[in-house]
Amino acid sequence: MISGPENPVVQQLVVAFRKQFKSSKKMVWERIAELLLKPSRKKQGVNLTKLSKYVAEGDIVAIPAKVLSLGTLSKKVTVYALSYSTAARAKIEKAGGKALPLMDLITSKVEQSKIKILI
Repeated sequence: MISGPENPVVQQLVVAFRKQFKSSKKMVWERIAELLLKPSRKKQGVNLTKLSKYVAEGDIVAIPAKVLSLGTLSKKVTVYALSYSTAARAKIEKAGGKALPLMDLITSKVEQSKIKILI
C-alpha cells in the first residue's frame, strides 16, 4: 500500500504548494510538491558543495530536502529548504546569504521564473 508522508510538516507543505499551483498554474509549485512526496529514503540531502556548483550569485534556490554542511559556499544566495543542519545554516549566512524555511517561499514575493529547484 502506498501512503503519503507521515511527517505533518511535509503534509502541510504539500497541501500549501498544491494550493498555490491551483491558483497560479505555475509548474514550479507542483514540482516542489511532487519532490516532497518522494519517500524519505529517496530524498537525499544537498551539500553546500553541490549548492555552490550549480547556483550563481544572487540566485533563489528551493531545496525540498535537508541542506547539509559538507563543503563551502562563497556566493550570496537565498535558500529555501525543508531543513538545515546547524553548520549549513551558519555557512550560508556567513557567505551573506539567507537560509529560510521552505514554507516561506509561498508567501515571498519571488517571481516563480527566478526559482531554481535543486535536488
